[in-house]
Amino acid sequence: MTQQSPDNTQTREETEVPSPPAAEADDRLVPVSESIRYRRRAQSAERRAAELDEQLAAERQARQSAESDLLALQRRTALVDRLAGRNVADIEAALLLAEARLVPGVAPEAAELDAVIEQLLAEKPYLLAGTALPAAPDRPGAPTMTTPTRTRRGPGEKPGAEQLREAARAAAGGRPEDVNRYLAIRRRFR
Repeated sequence: MTQQSPDNTQTREETEVPSPPAAEADDRLVPVSESIRYRRRAQSAERRAAELDEQLAAERQARQSAESDLLALQRRTALVDRLAGRNVADIEAALLLAEARLVPGVAPEAAELDAVIEQLLAEKPYLLAGTALPAAPDRPGAPTMTTPTRTRRGPGEKPGAEQLREAARAAAGGRPEDVNRYLAIRRRFR
């Protein structure tokens, strides 16, 4: 139907949509107990999803940690192999010095490892086996090395007999420190 409006324009009447009969409306409604059950299941599913997200994040972090540990172990093994191949006397010290020169968390190339080792051994030649330190006169202020002296023993005398005699003389004085020293030396040499 069309109607004339006062200003001579035509408007259309909107038809109302009839509401569904009462029987159809009852079919769409869900019982309250079932609605509560659905809601609980949905909340349970949401909690489970949150737990799984947390587990996934923890697993990812553990994986990253394991990967970084593996990378560090591979780098350390490669350094030890190269240092042993270069006949380094103190591998542990050389390893610590070489690791300090490398960028942490990055897998170095073989050429980079070789360059670091070459530079390290050029700067610190005492790390190589068979390299002697210069004599003390060449290095002012350096300690001098002396050969240990040996005490003379009589024929058939055990090593440490001289120390034992000295400790026995001191223990005869009766001081507790001297007696303890005597007993310790006696345990060591008998």
